[in-house]
Amino acid sequence: MTDVHGTYDGNWKVDCINTHNKMELVIDAQDGFSPTLLCATSLGACAVMTMGYYARKHNLDVTGISYDLQEHYSKEENKIIKIELIFHMPKNDFTDEQKKKIERVAKICPVAKSLHPDIDIAMSFEWPS
Repeated sequence: MTDVHGTYDGNWKVDCINTHNKMELVIDAQDGFSPTLLCATSLGACAVMTMGYYARKHNLDVTGISYDLQEHYSKEENKIIKIELIFHMPKNDFTDEQKKKIERVAKICPVAKSLHPDIDIAMSFEWPS
């Protein structure tokens, strides 16, 4: 069984359906999430979920993490060349060691490990005082 069924509508849009739960996603190269922006967004979401998984496993709470992302796309090379992510971390009494470990797991999330090594991934973390 496949995981996703996608159909191109002829107008730079692809309608995708998760074949397991029927959840829908529209990829719209002109007015929404282009395939490359969706790829970059997946990196941010994966990093956040990986931090959440690590935190839960270690009895920490990272609820409320948000991120801002900028995708750098080269038209000449026809590919993503850089993804910049700024994670806005929640206020909590994390030790410096806990912060370091949370940041480390974000950088080795499954999507980060799956992207081509030529893509420059720049992650920064803003921890409240």
